[in-house]
Amino acid sequence: MTNTTMTTDLATRLATINASARAWMAEAPNRFAGMLTEDLAHWEGYGIHTAQELDKYLLATEVYEFTKSVYGYKPSWKGLMESSMEELQRALESLSQAAEMEAKAEEERDAWFKAEDAYNAEVDAHERSLNPEGELFWKDGFWQAPLGA
Repeated sequence: MTNTTMTTDLATRLATINASARAWMAEAPNRFAGMLTEDLAHWEGYGIHTAQELDKYLLATEVYEFTKSVYGYKPSWKGLMESSMEELQRALESLSQAAEMEAKAEEERDAWFKAEDAYNAEVDAHERSLNPEGELFWKDGFWQAPLGA
């Protein structure tokens, strides 16, 4: 592949990605997407000369950012760039599964806390009904005022 072909290949890939982002934004109001610069000199500064190198760079970036989001640390950029596309794709799939598991666990925690709050409200209402005058009462080794007093 000649330099001209590689440059055209990269320019086409960048234009395609940006066109896809523009189309997605046009589908609905209030949609925003980042655009990639189509300045080939910019990408050359990153050592990117082909569409394949760009795809690897973008996938490594996605794995890098997703790792920060899911696990709270930044992985080695050098290690990511030394990985194959297949390894990066597997890492991304693993991160997606971890994020899904965390989201499910968070939903379960939220449901537990909601149930706990409902139970506490029920207990509080019951305690208030036992002491409607709002007098101090003895509970758990302490004199306590009724809730809301």
